[in-house]
Amino acid sequence: MKKTIKILFIIDSLRRGGGTQKVLVQLLVGLKQRGYLPTVVSLTKGDHILIRDLKKKGMEVIDYNRLSLILFGVVKIFLLILREKFEIIQSFLFYSNVIGRILGRLAQAPVIVSSVRGFQVEGLKMKGWQIWLENLTNRLSDKVTINTKLAKEFCINELGIIPEKLEVIYNGIELPPSSEKPDIFKQREKFGIGKDKIILGTVGRLTVEKGHTYLLNALKIALKSDPRLYLLIVGEGKLMKNLVHQARELEIKQNLKFTGYQEDMRPIYELIDIFVLPSLSEGMPNAVMEAMAWGKPIVASAVGGVLELIEHQVTGILIPPGDPEKLAEALTKIARNIEWANQIGQNARFSVIGKYNLDIMVDSYSNLYDQLLGQIYSLYH
Repeated sequence: MKKTIKILFIIDSLRRGGGTQKVLVQLLVGLKQRGYLPTVVSLTKGDHILIRDLKKKGMEVIDYNRLSLILFGVVKIFLLILREKFEIIQSFLFYSNVIGRILGRLAQAPVIVSSVRGFQVEGLKMKGWQIWLENLTNRLSDKVTINTKLAKEFCINELGIIPEKLEVIYNGIELPPSSEKPDIFKQREKFGIGKDKIILGTVGRLTVEKGHTYLLNALKIALKSDPRLYLLIVGEGKLMKNLVHQARELEIKQNLKFTGYQEDMRPIYELIDIFVLPSLSEGMPNAVMEAMAWGKPIVASAVGGVLELIEHQVTGILIPPGDPEKLAEALTKIARNIEWANQIGQNARFSVIGKYNLDIMVDSYSNLYDQLLGQIYSLYH
């Protein structure tokens, strides 16, 4: 099939740092390289840097603030679908799913695909009225893509989606270059970290469900038996001030650094010795997959999609969520066993390369779109 296919992507928000947003950006770039013509609509005002970068890559991006969406945004999206004659409507996240399904059917778009993400099931769970609306509108979709097996069970049992309509497509990550040799000492110098330190790293939004407060408590405990430990906290969010205050109260501020949001994550992954995910809940965490691709030993909470990614003591160490003592014990154990840590890191890298790489994800969406359009066109020929 000739791939000059026009696709409208609808997402609740184009904020930076979000896992779904990152997947969408990767998907847009990959599909455009394969000849598709994507347009993106964000239902709320997006991050200007992210939108600027998308436009530089040749994407048409339309974003609304909440008030304009309520007043006339939905009508504008409907008229956009009619005018541009999109062959596929692909939505991500709850509000976009509902709007995309209804407007797509009203505008008689040939194919409608929506998506339920793992974090909607495991973490920020849907409210009763949202589940009701999902049940009401999901029948308007031709397919519903999901990114975890946990989401599949939820969609069938709670949202009433028939199994045949579900398509599991795992998130994909860009594999790090194997030829580059990073200057680790230069990176340590940049962040002011001593040569003797063992660097722990965590990446994610600074929100309650990410469990940073438990990680700080664990660091306090672990430092008593291994003072070489040093923590990099990468990300931004509403808990920044609280976490800085907690670190000061625990008297560990000299043993960690808040880096804020980092656009280029390569220097971070090059620098990290051990990756930590202390989350209380997760969907399919991109950060864990990226750390695995970099061959880093991982200590992570046994929640959500993490259980699909990590085999305990083979490709990482799983610990109970919200348990600083167990987390501290795992960190000190892996920090003292370098050979074992390296082996776990290599196991993780090999496991992620064949299943979660970016090309596989983009090809899976491309094949799905071609299949659905092929079914539609066959009805008329």
